[in-house]
Amino acid sequence: MTKQIPKLYLRDTNDFVVTFLTKYFKPFPNVEVSKGDILEIKADAIVSPANSFCDLGGGIDLLYRNTFGPNVEKFAKRIIKARFYDELPVGQAISVPMKKQNYKYLIFAPTMRLPMKIDNTLNPYFAFRAALLEARNLDVKSLLSPGLGTLTGDACPEMAARQMFVAYLNIFMGIELTDLEQLFKQQNWMLRCSQDKRPTGA
Repeated sequence: MTKQIPKLYLRDTNDFVVTFLTKYFKPFPNVEVSKGDILEIKADAIVSPANSFCDLGGGIDLLYRNTFGPNVEKFAKRIIKARFYDELPVGQAISVPMKKQNYKYLIFAPTMRLPMKIDNTLNPYFAFRAALLEARNLDVKSLLSPGLGTLTGDACPEMAARQMFVAYLNIFMGIELTDLEQLFKQQNWMLRCSQDKRPTGA
C-alpha cells in the first residue's frame, strides 16, 4: 500500500527564511509555511537540525532540549553509538520516540558535523532529504521543520529554501533527475544565492 504524503509544516522566526520557503513551496497545498515559535505547531514528528553528534547545546536544538528534556538527547546518542559508531553523518537521520509530548517523534537530521558555517554547501538538501525519508519510513501524518542551516550554519536563506524544495520534490513528488548534465545544472541552481546582503540566522 502506498504511504500517504504527510502534511508538512515549515516554521521559522526569520523573515527571509519564511519568504523564500513560501516562494518555493507555494505550489503545494499540503505544505504550510509560517513565521513564529516552532513549538506552537503540533505534528506527529518534528525535525532537529542538530550536528552529527546530536548535541542539543545551541540554537533551536537547545530549545528542544529545554522543552523535551535531556533524555531525548541521551537516547539519540545511544542510537548513533549503536548504529553509526557515535557519529551520524549529514545525509542520514534517526528518530527518537517521545512520550508525554506534543510530538510522537523527534527526527535528528544533522546539517553539519560540528557547529560551523555551511553556506555554499548542499548540507540543507542532504539533511532535509534524510528527514523526509525518515518521516516516510515512520509513516507519520504530519511533519514539522524549521528552515535548515540558516542559524548556526549561516546558510543563505534562499539557498536553503531551494535545497529543501528539491529534497521535497525528490522524496514526495517523485521528481528526481538522473542525467548528470541536468544534475550539475540543478546543483548550481541549488547553491545560488541572489541576495547581496544575507541576514544571519533564523
